[in-house]
Amino acid sequence: MSWTDGLGFCASFAVLASFCMTTIGSLRMFALASNVLFSTYGLLAHIYPVVFLHMILLPINLLKLYLQHRKPARA
Repeated sequence: MSWTDGLGFCASFAVLASFCMTTIGSLRMFALASNVLFSTYGLLAHIYPVVFLHMILLPINLLKLYLQHRKPARA
């Protein structure tokens, strides 16, 4: 197994971890990590549909995380 494959597995585990989170903030943080890891993996492995998907998801997750932290806390 190459280190590029290892990067792909790390990205996959980040997605798995995001599904295990109980709060939206931590879910978004793991989703962002998976977006970065999968984008890097896709570039290195020349899997451009993976790069395309995660480059679109990255700003979406960033925006959602930003908006969540901007919201006032519920009483």
